[in-house]
Amino acid sequence: MNIKKILHFSLGPIGAALLGILTIPVLTWMFTVEDIGRFSILQIVLSFSCILLTLGLDQAYVREYHEVENKAVVFKTSILTSVLFSILIATLFIIFRIDSISQNAYKISSYYLSSMTIVCVILTMLLRYVTLNIRMQEKGLIYSISQIFPKIFLLIAVLGLFFLGSNKFDFNKLITIQAISLFLVLIIFCVYIKGDLIDLLKVNFDYKLLKKMLIFGFPLVVSGLVFWLMQACSRIFLLNYSTLLEVGLFSVAVSIAAGFSVLTTIFNTIWVPTIYKLIKEGDPVNEVERVSQFIALAISFILFAVCICMPLIPKFLPNTYNEIGHIILLCVLQPLLYTLSESTAIGILVKRKTIISIFVSIVGLLSNIILLWFLVKSHGAIGAAISLAISFWIYFVLRTEVSSRIWKDFKRYKLYLHSLLSVVFSLLISLMSLNYIYLILTALLFLIFSILMFLDVFRNIFRNISSYMRVL
Repeated sequence: MNIKKILHFSLGPIGAALLGILTIPVLTWMFTVEDIGRFSILQIVLSFSCILLTLGLDQAYVREYHEVENKAVVFKTSILTSVLFSILIATLFIIFRIDSISQNAYKISSYYLSSMTIVCVILTMLLRYVTLNIRMQEKGLIYSISQIFPKIFLLIAVLGLFFLGSNKFDFNKLITIQAISLFLVLIIFCVYIKGDLIDLLKVNFDYKLLKKMLIFGFPLVVSGLVFWLMQACSRIFLLNYSTLLEVGLFSVAVSIAAGFSVLTTIFNTIWVPTIYKLIKEGDPVNEVERVSQFIALAISFILFAVCICMPLIPKFLPNTYNEIGHIILLCVLQPLLYTLSESTAIGILVKRKTIISIFVSIVGLLSNIILLWFLVKSHGAIGAAISLAISFWIYFVLRTEVSSRIWKDFKRYKLYLHSLLSVVFSLLISLMSLNYIYLILTALLFLIFSILMFLDVFRNIFRNISSYMRVL
């Protein structure tokens, strides 16, 4: 995949993240704190419902896309199953107690809010498949637009309410705007792929393929939920064994670090479909080694950049968060190590051994719980950050080792050493209150050592940049 395509696919996650940052302040000026909280709960409900209702078939669709001749059969089998399952779950809620959705999620008993939540969930799930179809055809720019449009429509609609002089801003209007935004985007991109949708009418549902896809996809749903619990445990332990101040400090640090999860989104968007395509064409082991070493080197540069900015971060926050600099580096490691593991764990998906992902996630979860038990009581937020970093390193090593053993043996021990050094470096920086000059010197030494470890990768990057600049 060339630089132009990578840039096209990157525009979506980056644009969506920036629009999200822009939208939140607008919402805070127009809606109450409680309604903003409900809106954030809605986003969680949408993301987790999408994981559950697709039954992992969205990921199985990506896996099977390059394996079959008739793409429409895979598309129909996956999307129709998810739609029917979603309708079944929605019907059960409607029959028994639909208002329980809003009561549990928003602390308001409302038939309207519950109904609109179901509508948003189904629209989100359908949009997931439509955009995946565009992604698999490698239409990077269109795919990115599909990621940005829901945010743009939401922002325009909210601002429209304000400028039209609406005197009432409540969650009913906010969830309605969300549903309309999703519906408009879905219609636009359904029109764009209308040829593919028409093809669905010409092919039969494949039950044999469905079984194969469920065996592959469903374990990823379970492991995804365990993975989420692995991230949530830190807050749970802090809430029960530390103070609310420590919970707030850790939550803000994780929220700042979550900005780097955009890198994971971009990487997964590009990497997973590309590697499946390479498998179809030949042996992709060299590509796995090259990409994973590139990510490892990129982690060093990111950690160095965070060290430079560390003293500045508390200045943008209230005085309560002055200690955030001590834990931010450890929190940043979590999305970075996860991205690295995505590059090396591809063998699990290639060999369709997704059931192993559940056990790997459980081991990661248990290691996090054990570390939290020993560290949170005595060290609070920094103990939670240490636990998160170490448990994600264990998670990375396990995924990588399993991938290498069940698929193909690739070079990985240098990755283990470098990632361990990254954890140790971040731990030392967090525990030692270094003068800024010494902080930068220590970070620079770490960066130089990393470059020497991956010197061939660094030279290759430098050559590519030089060639690209000459073309410009």
